[in-house]
Amino acid sequence: MGYLTSVVGAPVLVAAIAILTEFFGPLLIITGAAMRLAAVLLAIHQLVALSTHWANGFFMNYFSKLAPGQEGFEYNLALIALSLGLFFTGPGAYALDAKFNLDFAGRLLGMKKTQPTVAN
Repeated sequence: MGYLTSVVGAPVLVAAIAILTEFFGPLLIITGAAMRLAAVLLAIHQLVALSTHWANGFFMNYFSKLAPGQEGFEYNLALIALSLGLFFTGPGAYALDAKFNLDFAGRLLGMKKTQPTVAN
């Protein structure tokens, strides 16, 4: 939290939300619980991170020629695309959202459920 509040300059509430999103977001996606919500929150988080790396250009620091924190926004853009892909495809048939009918964001936005498929 100290890094986000002192170096980045984020308010304490924003830093706490960022930390909670980074910790619980992947856990929710892995289990398939509130997956669409977690995917949107992670995309927003990476959008903010992208804005801090925008001035450094597109490419990452592949060969360690730049000082730490001088990487481009390539990785953040890939994570945003991944998160949005998860949001639009929704939870899988074996996710907790599908098992317990908990895909509130999907129902709110009128997105259809994922049905399990059987290979022949």
